[in-house]
Amino acid sequence: MLEELTVCEEVFHTAGGIAYADLITDGHRETWPIRSKRFRTWVRRCYYHATGTAAGAAVIGSVLDLLEARAQFDAPERAVNMRVAEHAGFTGSRTSIVLLRLAVLRSVARL
Repeated sequence: MLEELTVCEEVFHTAGGIAYADLITDGHRETWPIRSKRFRTWVRRCYYHATGTAAGAAVIGSVLDLLEARAQFDAPERAVNMRVAEHAGFTGSRTSIVLLRLAVLRSVARL
């Protein structure tokens, strides 16, 4: 079941050995560290949609271990940078907030 569960489009690692996953959600690509709480929740969601049941901690842990191993040993190394943007009018307020998003620099140009 683990090998058949599709939770991300691609995996990769940084020079520091941190494993990341690229996934498509709501029509756009997002990049998350595989060991982040948000990615763990994403895996739980994918498992639920695929099986109709909740995944136990052991299953989630196995999926994360498998993806991390693939990212570190079978996937390319890439640089990851933080992209910073300002967003005005958050919930009607005049206060601006700063939004952070991971921006992945691709080592190979895609056509």
